[in-house]
Amino acid sequence: MSRRIRIDARFAVTGVLALIAAIIVMTLTRPSERVSVLVAGAPLPPGVALSDLPVDERLTEPIAGLITAEEMPGLADRVLLVPVEAGSPLLMSMLAPPGGPTSDVVAVTLEPGNAVQGDLRPGDRVDVYVSDDVGTRRIAESMTVADVVVGGGGLGGNEVAVLLAVDTALAEQIITAMHTGSIDLVRRGR
Repeated sequence: MSRRIRIDARFAVTGVLALIAAIIVMTLTRPSERVSVLVAGAPLPPGVALSDLPVDERLTEPIAGLITAEEMPGLADRVLLVPVEAGSPLLMSMLAPPGGPTSDVVAVTLEPGNAVQGDLRPGDRVDVYVSDDVGTRRIAESMTVADVVVGGGGLGGNEVAVLLAVDTALAEQIITAMHTGSIDLVRRGR
């Protein structure tokens, strides 16, 4: 006597739906790709070549601007523009080609409307514009913000104090522009 195996249609449909649900859950909960990025292994001073700095690697999700471990050999001679705290990731905007400005800075204090409403942070790149009797013109481009403090200017002040990495000629140009006209900073994309 032989037994026949009968598959119930409802059982088969339920099995297929469970399989589809499992595939969807596995796809949605799969961890994203991770890459090895460079982080400061200790507090890093500005003006030092990347190859001479104590850096570590850390796995993280790929984010634009972070320096991956694979990029390190090509950037070894680049110089750090700003100080970096231990454990902080290194950004491409923090590096300058060798021989560029490394530690000279100029301070500008501006109203928020002239400094991206204070939405600046160390490592950002900015263009500097001056408006005077002649008109408005760009006097510097892609300058690195070394440091920024929002809310300076005394009790209840809302000024933005910015340190910009410069060379001597550019510092003179910015200081002259501050006394002859109005300075505006325009942040480049992060």
